[in-house]
Amino acid sequence: MMFALPQQSLIDAVNSALDSTSAAKLYNVPASTIRRHRRNQCLKNQIGCPSYLTSSEESYFVALLQLLPDFGTQPTGEVALKLANDYFKSLGLSDNPGKKWLSLFVERHSEEIKWK
Repeated sequence: MMFALPQQSLIDAVNSALDSTSAAKLYNVPASTIRRHRRNQCLKNQIGCPSYLTSSEESYFVALLQLLPDFGTQPTGEVALKLANDYFKSLGLSDNPGKKWLSLFVERHSEEIKWK
């Protein structure tokens, strides 16, 4: 069964000096979730699903999309996916970004990029 935890409660529980059982009671977060986040370095730094790109790689890709109008091309979903696929390949990533990735990317960067 999946349920949403208050993000700050989870972060506080994971970062607390308490053992997982005590932190679970104090922050109302399952002890197993706290242990899993403490054990897995990737989960310590972020709550939620891991992303394909690091924040610096994503910032670089945003900058690339921001340059498109200077060359007479507006950022569209189709153009962004094509460039993202090429960028992922250049980074050696085996994953191919799809519509869901693009939707979340657009949501994260709606203020930085003027989408058409």
